[in-house]
Amino acid sequence: MLPICFDNSFRSGHGSSEQLSPPSGFAFTPQGHLVLSDDFNHRIQIYDNDQLLVSFGEKGKKNSQFNYPKGITLDKDENIYVADSWNHRIQKFDSRGNHLQTFGSYGEGKGELNEPYDIMVEDCGNILVVERYNHRLQWFSPEGESLGWIGQRGTVLEEHLAYFYETSANLFSSPAFEFPTSVGTDSLGNYFITDSGNHRIVKFNKNWQRILTFGERGEETGQFQYPLCVSIGKNDLLYVSDLNNNRVQIFSPFGQFLDSLEQTDDSTPLKSPCLTTIDPHGKLYVGLTFNPRVFRFSTPSESLESLAGDKVQANPKNPEWPTLQGQLAEQSEKLLIATESYAKAIQLMRSEKNRDLSIKVFNPDLLLNISRIALKEHSPKKNETALLHGLEIFVQQIKYSREKVQKIYSAWEEVARVFSDKEFKKQLEILENREDPRIFNQELFNVEKQERILFRKIRAASYKHCRLSDQLAEYINNIVSSKCSTKFIQAGCDNLVERLNELGEMFSANLATKETNELEMIKAFSELQEDQSKWNIFRTNFLANNRIVLLFTPLLFELRTLLITFKCSAQVSTENQKIGAVLTEIIEQSPTNQIIPKILLGIQETRLAHTIIDTLWRDLIDTWIALRGENNKPSAKILEPDYFSPIPFDIEDLNIEEIIKSYNTENTELETKSKQLIIGNSAYCTDSLPDTFAQRISQILESQTNYEAKNNELQGQLKDLYKQCRDLNQQLKCVNPQDKRTPISINNNISAVNFQASLLKRMILTLEVNEDHNINRLITGSALLATNKEMAQEPSVRSFYENLAIYHSQEETHVDCIAKKIKSFSFRLSDLKNQLLNLNLEQNIEHVDRSIQLENEREEIKSDLEDLKFNLFRRSRICNRLDHLFDFFRRTNAYNKGRSVFELVPATCNSLTPMGPAIGTLAQPMGIAFDSSGNIFYVDQENHHVSRISQSGICLARFGGWGNGPGRFQYPVSLQLDRQDNVYVVDMNNQRIQKFLPNGEFLLAFGDCEEEEQRLGMVFSSSIDTEDNLWVADTPHHRIQVYDPNGKLLNSIAPKDLKHPVGICCLENAEYFVADQSDDLIKRYDAGGNLLASLNRKEAGFGDLYIITFSHTYGIFASDHWSSRILHLDSSLNIQGIYGNSGKRTGQFNRVGWMDTRNDLLAVADMCNNRIQLFDIKKTLSS
Repeated sequence: MLPICFDNSFRSGHGSSEQLSPPSGFAFTPQGHLVLSDDFNHRIQIYDNDQLLVSFGEKGKKNSQFNYPKGITLDKDENIYVADSWNHRIQKFDSRGNHLQTFGSYGEGKGELNEPYDIMVEDCGNILVVERYNHRLQWFSPEGESLGWIGQRGTVLEEHLAYFYETSANLFSSPAFEFPTSVGTDSLGNYFITDSGNHRIVKFNKNWQRILTFGERGEETGQFQYPLCVSIGKNDLLYVSDLNNNRVQIFSPFGQFLDSLEQTDDSTPLKSPCLTTIDPHGKLYVGLTFNPRVFRFSTPSESLESLAGDKVQANPKNPEWPTLQGQLAEQSEKLLIATESYAKAIQLMRSEKNRDLSIKVFNPDLLLNISRIALKEHSPKKNETALLHGLEIFVQQIKYSREKVQKIYSAWEEVARVFSDKEFKKQLEILENREDPRIFNQELFNVEKQERILFRKIRAASYKHCRLSDQLAEYINNIVSSKCSTKFIQAGCDNLVERLNELGEMFSANLATKETNELEMIKAFSELQEDQSKWNIFRTNFLANNRIVLLFTPLLFELRTLLITFKCSAQVSTENQKIGAVLTEIIEQSPTNQIIPKILLGIQETRLAHTIIDTLWRDLIDTWIALRGENNKPSAKILEPDYFSPIPFDIEDLNIEEIIKSYNTENTELETKSKQLIIGNSAYCTDSLPDTFAQRISQILESQTNYEAKNNELQGQLKDLYKQCRDLNQQLKCVNPQDKRTPISINNNISAVNFQASLLKRMILTLEVNEDHNINRLITGSALLATNKEMAQEPSVRSFYENLAIYHSQEETHVDCIAKKIKSFSFRLSDLKNQLLNLNLEQNIEHVDRSIQLENEREEIKSDLEDLKFNLFRRSRICNRLDHLFDFFRRTNAYNKGRSVFELVPATCNSLTPMGPAIGTLAQPMGIAFDSSGNIFYVDQENHHVSRISQSGICLARFGGWGNGPGRFQYPVSLQLDRQDNVYVVDMNNQRIQKFLPNGEFLLAFGDCEEEEQRLGMVFSSSIDTEDNLWVADTPHHRIQVYDPNGKLLNSIAPKDLKHPVGICCLENAEYFVADQSDDLIKRYDAGGNLLASLNRKEAGFGDLYIITFSHTYGIFASDHWSSRILHLDSSLNIQGIYGNSGKRTGQFNRVGWMDTRNDLLAVADMCNNRIQLFDIKKTLSS
């Protein structure tokens, strides 16, 4: 027990008959006087112990009047700020109660409030307001101008589901609050919020990054029933008023429960405590909901370190207390003591052999803490035993988690099938008019309730499994990145391979069940015309397969983190033979190399998941190829004569070895050595080709027209099914609520249409696989022709080359057209989202039909975009393989396909998948810049963060998050660094620039607070000049805005020939480049705004160029983002070449984000491939 004792109580009525109300806000003056909100009397009182010094206020809406005042705080000048709760405003007074200022009004917009409940003045002078009914924290300047907010309404469950389903931040983002009521801060500047409706405490660091939550609903220690107020003592102990549990609970700043205060003295309980505060002397004051008195307690003065030591002595087998010792030492930068304490806690966790208890005491944050110290110190060998034990514990827990998910799924499946059968019988009664509405079907109700409970359980278990997968990936990556020993590399790699095999087994078993269900569905579907009862079989198996897909979600997330961990381990340990051997095992050696391809064949209906795993798998293969380098020893392969025949598009017997071969050779160079053709790891003899060989290869090329026709046919059918599904869903919305029959038939038809769509997707995937094999044969055969000097000169072969070149050009044209369509459709989709948002905000019933129309159009465009992206990569893959082939033709002098612009193959140095927290949440890098040390800052646009990583991908800093408050973003797009490495971020949807220190500490925001005519529009690009002034391309206003380092507007530039500037790049001689949406894509101006040079749109062959960067040595690099290509120009805007193309492999891009150069390096944000690629410009140009 902590030494807390009751001192006294006061505020008994001052000897008068005046009715006092319970206090609703506490604060202290520097002199130790208590400032108090007298809630029901609508006034503020100031006490010196039991003596009332000042009282002011009355009920009303005028200045100096209140309507249920709540939180109070004082600034450094002793001015008093009051949260005037039911007037939805903040009032400011001097120390005697004279009114000085009022700001805020009712609403949910910027500067508006809804029941402000607590208030704090930060050291910088900004005012932080906790809004109970807007469920957020809003900042105001000292002048009362809103600076934005963080938070939105949401429950813990909703947060978990948003994470699990990877919900976009603009729809739901953390932090979510449910009636937040107070804010406190500790000695290190961390903030604590009582999230009362979620029954938890939320902790943020000084940059407002959420770092901890603790508590849940309940009556046990550490649980809450509406925590209303948190106060922090001088030793950083947290005192939380736990309203409905009638207690004040005491915690460490890391969330460990230490003690509780449940009564004032031996006989008087604390009934519904709602308010706490700490005075300048460390005394605790408590206010109750139904009592006007104020209760004062003496609190422990010992340091937290001393209290933690006492806990260890009292309970030496509880890992919680050495963990606390480690956390306290770590925050004091005593890292050696911290790791020793963490090691003790790990040993205690490891000693727990009981499965249930081991799960209970498992603390992933402890393990991550010690791994982060190892990464920071680069000294994992000091704690190798503890780190290995931590890996052992983590691996054990993830196995337990996976088993739990599978166990709940099995129980859910059993109950759900029973429910499906009973529900069908009920529906049959409705359809046949046999239902008796007077009879309640208790049996159906009970089984449905059980099914819903199990559904919620599997979602909860799946969420926890995804989180655990994320944390384990970070743990391994931290240690591998810290220059760990071979012993840990061995253990980590063995674990990764073991888990991959375990996942493979789980997928194999469940995919077999899924396929059996599909066969049952096909059979039932074919018999529906004769027997309507077959709907039961069809629907039962259809829903069963939907459940399997849900089961796959956490397993695919774990697989995703596994692939990223393999990749990141290779990034940071390129010389480690063990990692190279492991990659060889999983990519090249059977049967392990079959696991991923087989999973990809089984998840074709879930295109997004398929795309993610497919992209990561191809990227990992390229990492392995680069790691293998010159050590590759190809093995001789003999191809049967029948191999070089066209593959019919409808073959369903997919050859897994052929699929693996295609993955492994797709992005490799073709070369000849010692009369052998080398493709990847295979060597083919180039002698003695049969006389009909050229004819056979020509037939393979001709067969591509069949694939094209069939693909168009299937895509058209799929589009029709999408439309049918939208129409059926629309019909369902319009059904009369009293009509029970119609929804049954509509839902059956929706199931049938969705099933047909999934079959079509499988057919399209099968077609793609077969086409890939056909292209394999075409490439191999064409290259063999080129190596045979005699045959290569025959007229028929020359004619074949010409036809092949025509086919290549046609595919390139298709790729270009699809990219343009994707751009157009994406802009239209964004426009529709904005229109829908505006209609929803208006809440006008007359706009319902228009809203439905826009919603239908949006869904149609989304499905069209999905198909366009699929076709883009299908055709890009063909183009890229043919690019390799024609480059081989050129090098062997077999054939030279002319080019108006030289296409350069980027010489890859590294392909980085960023590491760090939440590694499974794939980054989408957009803006990018090197700092003075060669580290990389990048903007993660879709996740609304900025990260700093090393050139090995190690995360060094991460800040931001969704919102419009200081340090938060809404679609950040680019960034720039000044000479001190301060970071300027273009915060697009907030229409402002934000400036940060290199560690992510927020400094200022500008561009959104000037006079109306000087405000920025929705901007995209910025650049820093030699004086550290920031230049911004203000597209909507057709100008360039120039700001000094403090955010002051210096100049507004608008040359007469400037149309719509979207990109800006400053030069050292005060000249600058502008990317302009006009006939001239890039323009170069001198310091006086005179046009010096320009690049014509037709000459470039590119769309609008949004992104430009400049290298003194190599000139200009520009991109239009959508075509996934980079245009290289000299300083006079003459074209030097084009880099890259659409694709998923190294050297290819999926939408080019920003670029930056450092020495010979070009860094490219490969946005939708979720990576950053580094290229050696010098090697690229020399090749």
